[in-house]
Amino acid sequence: MKIKKIIILAYSAVAVILLLNYFYYNNLYQNQIEYIVKLLDRQVQIVGLEVDSTNTYFGSDLTQITMDKEAESFFIKPITGAHNRMIEEMKLFFGKYKDFITRIRLYDRNLNEFTLSKDEEKNEWIPGEFIALDQRKLVGMDSLEFENGEFNYYATLLKNDGRQFGNIVVTVDYKKFFQKLFSKFNLKDYQWQWVIGNTGNIIFDNKNKPIKYSKLDKIAKEISNGAYSNIIHEAVLEGKKIEVLSSYFSTQLLQRDIGLVFSAPTDFFQKYIIRNSIIIVISTLLIVQLIIALFWWYMRKQKSELEKLSDSESMLMRLIEEMPVGVIIHNANREIIKSNKVAAGFYSYSSEMEMLGKIFPETTLPDDSDYFSKHLGSSFQPDHFVFIKKEIGEIILYRSNIPLKFKGENANLEILIDITLLESARKQEVKANVAKSEFLARMSYELRTPLNGIIGMADVMNRYDLTREVREVVSLLRRSTELLLGIINDILDFSKIESGKMILDEIPFDLREEINYSFALAKTYVDENVIGFSSIIDNKIPESIIGDPFRLRQILTNLLNFSIKNTEQGEIILRCRVREKMDGIIILSFELHDTGRIISKSDLKKIFGDILGSDSLSVRPNDESGFGTIIAKQLVEMMGGEFTAGSHAEASGINRNKINFTIKTYSNERQKKNIDVSNIKHFNQIRTLIISGSQNRDEDLMANIHKLGLASSVTTYQRSTIGQIKANLSLPTERYKIILITDDEDFDGFEVA
Repeated sequence: MKIKKIIILAYSAVAVILLLNYFYYNNLYQNQIEYIVKLLDRQVQIVGLEVDSTNTYFGSDLTQITMDKEAESFFIKPITGAHNRMIEEMKLFFGKYKDFITRIRLYDRNLNEFTLSKDEEKNEWIPGEFIALDQRKLVGMDSLEFENGEFNYYATLLKNDGRQFGNIVVTVDYKKFFQKLFSKFNLKDYQWQWVIGNTGNIIFDNKNKPIKYSKLDKIAKEISNGAYSNIIHEAVLEGKKIEVLSSYFSTQLLQRDIGLVFSAPTDFFQKYIIRNSIIIVISTLLIVQLIIALFWWYMRKQKSELEKLSDSESMLMRLIEEMPVGVIIHNANREIIKSNKVAAGFYSYSSEMEMLGKIFPETTLPDDSDYFSKHLGSSFQPDHFVFIKKEIGEIILYRSNIPLKFKGENANLEILIDITLLESARKQEVKANVAKSEFLARMSYELRTPLNGIIGMADVMNRYDLTREVREVVSLLRRSTELLLGIINDILDFSKIESGKMILDEIPFDLREEINYSFALAKTYVDENVIGFSSIIDNKIPESIIGDPFRLRQILTNLLNFSIKNTEQGEIILRCRVREKMDGIIILSFELHDTGRIISKSDLKKIFGDILGSDSLSVRPNDESGFGTIIAKQLVEMMGGEFTAGSHAEASGINRNKINFTIKTYSNERQKKNIDVSNIKHFNQIRTLIISGSQNRDEDLMANIHKLGLASSVTTYQRSTIGQIKANLSLPTERYKIILITDDEDFDGFEVA
């Protein structure tokens, strides 16, 4: 029964839509007709006024030529000035009305005749002057004559005493004039123009198709009365009747009464509106049928969906009960409306029913929760952890909150996971780290002692009178021991690598000297008769740059040793160039080539530590890379660079291994500053600005500044700090002489600088 009512309502809606469509499109059609009428009226008036203007100025401009006082001297040859001037006047007149005039002819009663026309294609004037065989008739007043299929406009030429001595005749082409005049309005099928005479004859029509109009007599009659209006009438086009909307304007052109007519068919709008209405009606019917079909299908499926929903709700409740984690659902007032047995056990309730209606407590934030959030990653926050005190010890819960709707009200689902064992593991980890640190400190002392002894003995040997070769060997021995000591420091202080607290130096050094040293050390392991060993350093690299020379030397040494072990014969080439230089930052690019054996991609990933897990940091007996290649790659990344390694065979049969890496260094170029200190007589005249981070301030630094007696100010770095410093430059007496920027773990002073 309900379905029948819905179907009746649907089809009633369709009937209403059809009725509304009829009234809407009928009104739209009438509005469109009114708009087209206004458009055609405005256009025909504009063109009509333009024709009136042409008619007025045509006679006026022609009169200026005929009234020339020297016109009667035109055919007198000795007087060339009047002759040429009048020809120029006729050319100007011809050019002004070029879309209307085809020829100008001038003659007198003495058989003298002159003609002027123009070749439009060649843009050339065609003058002609001759003696006529017969005397042409003299027309005594301005008039328009139709002669030999063309219209000629006659104007009289008078002597100074007022007697007529000749005529000037202008041949005009109405079709040419109207073709040009209507060209910007002709829209072919949608709008066209035509011209009607006062007798009802069609003078011009740019429809370019045979067409006959009705009610021409009515239009001609109103044109004779000087009216302009519009009319809806019929026209026969290629044997078909069409309804036409025409706006007409009465005007005159060279003593010829004419009517300008702008026409547009009405059936175009009718077809457009009917097509749109049919499309909308059919679409509406299809949509209604589709809605009815969908509703019918929905009613049939509703019962089964309700059953599925009920089953899903039962399964959800069972899932909450059986989950091995604590689940609590509370409303906006934090009143518990659902929980499970595990959650009841966490809060020392005998059953979950006892928790209903209780207030779920807000999360407290003890110090231990901050530890978890810091050591488990940025996605963990302190309020993710809940600590519940028990009679014996405490339990630690990880909580996750999910907003949801439960039984029609907004609620939150709290999932509680017992991570007490994580706390126990943390304490054991702390103890293990303490023991490891003590062991590493002891091992560091035991290994550093003999190495320091070797360095000391090398220094003692350098005091003796040694040959140059022996002194180079001793010097190389000492520097190699220093490098070994540095590597041992890295390996033994492995806790720094794990925690990411290894600190890089930023000091000036000579890049070429470091590369040469690394090559000198590597050459001790190479037979230069078998392996060519060379380096190419870009001349654009400054002599001195700022960075960590020891770590760079360690990178180069480790990678060169790797290439030496991998190359039995051939060549090893190191190229270094400036990749990018901007704002005092220099990115150096290194390319290390060797002709050793080809290494597969998987082996390269193992050699340079790209495999996850402890195996990537272990040294295996058959591993040719050892720990050096892994350390080299990690140091490159710590120095703000990128590291890639590849291996391939060239078409010539030569194997090529290529290691690319970059490091970020800083320019050591000193900028000359013209600072006038002649007026500074006391320390308190040196205004000093100290920029620090928002967390801590270097109290020792500020105490020393105070002891020196400098006039100091302290500010916390913000985005507006740079603007404040720029503004201070405009104050001669208050300008800062020194700016000190602190640098610590929480505040990157170099980034600010």
